[in-house]
Amino acid sequence: MKIIKYNTWLLIAVIVGLFSCTKTEYIDYEKSELNRIISYRVTNTEQELLGAINEEKNTITLYVPYYYAIEYLMADIKLDEGAKLYDATGEEINLDGGLEPVRLGADTVKYTVKSASGTSRSYSLIQKILPYGQPLNVTVTGAANATVMLDKPVNGRLVLTGNFESTSTNARFTFTNRATGEKHSNYASAFSVAPGTLYTMLVDISPDAMAGEYDVKMEHQGRVINLNPLKLYYRRPYVTQILSSKHYAPGDTIEFSISRNSPTDDRYGTVFVGLKKLYLRVAGTDLTYTPAGFPLDMLNKNIDMKIASATRTMVKAIFPDITAGTYSNSGWGAEPIANSIYHVRPTYGMAFYGDFDEQTDLGNDVLINRGGSFGITVLPKR
Repeated sequence: MKIIKYNTWLLIAVIVGLFSCTKTEYIDYEKSELNRIISYRVTNTEQELLGAINEEKNTITLYVPYYYAIEYLMADIKLDEGAKLYDATGEEINLDGGLEPVRLGADTVKYTVKSASGTSRSYSLIQKILPYGQPLNVTVTGAANATVMLDKPVNGRLVLTGNFESTSTNARFTFTNRATGEKHSNYASAFSVAPGTLYTMLVDISPDAMAGEYDVKMEHQGRVINLNPLKLYYRRPYVTQILSSKHYAPGDTIEFSISRNSPTDDRYGTVFVGLKKLYLRVAGTDLTYTPAGFPLDMLNKNIDMKIASATRTMVKAIFPDITAGTYSNSGWGAEPIANSIYHVRPTYGMAFYGDFDEQTDLGNDVLINRGGSFGITVLPKR
C-alpha cells in the first residue's frame, strides 16, 4: 500500500514537471547607435576641467571656478568610434585641428554627433561659473554713493573697484532704458582687471550705445550686482588722428578716427553721431601761412567735403579741390567750446569742421580736427 502511494506521488511530480517546462527564446542584442560624446575636457586651465555628460538630456555641463582668468575655453572632445562631429550650421568639425574656442560665459553651444550609419544626436554645452563665496561689492569711481546717477559720454569709460577676486574680464552688463524698458546687453564690456587689495576694472561704454538714462546690472564670474544708474550723452568729437596720410590731392580719401588717448579719462569718449555735413576751413587774417595762389577771399570760408562713409568712430571723406601747397597749422586760439576737450580753434591754418543733427545736441561748426601739428600738404590735382 505504501509502495502504491509513493508511485502515485512520483507520477504526479513527473507530470507537473513536464508541464512546467518553458521554452527559452534567444533575441539578438540590439546595439546602441555610436553617436555619443564620450568625454569633454577643457585643457587651457591650470587643472583640466571635465564636462559632466548627461546622456538622457544630451547635455554637457561645465563647471568653471571663478578664479580662472580665461576668456575662452579650449576643449578636447572624444566621440564613439566612427562618429563625426558637426557644428550648429551643419558643417563637419575636423577634430585633427581641434575644436573652435568657446567664449567663457557664451550662450549655449550646440554639437551634433553623427554615427557611421547616419543617425545623429545633438548635445548642448552649458557653462556654470562656481562663484566666490562672498557677495559682489563694487564702487563706481566718481559716484558719491551707490544710487546717484552718473553722467557718462557714449564711448567713454567706467572705473570700477571691488572684490572681484579674479582678473577675468568675463563680465556682462545689462542696460535697461528707464524711459522704454528696453534692455541692452552690448552697451559695455570689461577692458581689463588689475589685482590689488581691491581689484580695479576698466569698462568701455560702446560707441554704438544710445543716449538716455539707464539702470545697470553687472554680472561677473557668477555674481550679480546693480551698479549706479547712468545718463549717457553724446560728446562733441575731437579727432586726434587722421589715419590715411598728411598729404592729399583733390579726390583722395581722408579718414578721421576717434581716438581714446587716456586709459581712464572718459573725456576722450566721443562719437560721430548724426553727422550731416563736413567741411574744411583755412583760418587767418592774411595769406602769410597759405600756399602761393590761395585766394584771399577763401580765407575763413567753408569748403564742403563729400562724406563717403561714416560710423560712430570713423568718417571717410573726399578731399576737396583747393590750391596745392603746405598749409601750416601752429596757431592756437583761446576759444574753448563747451562739452568738449581741446576744442580750441586755430588762429591760422587748415582745420576740419562738421554739422550735426539737432537731436544729438552737438550743434554746428564743430571742430573735428586741427589738421595736425605740422599742417596739411595739398598735392596737385591728379
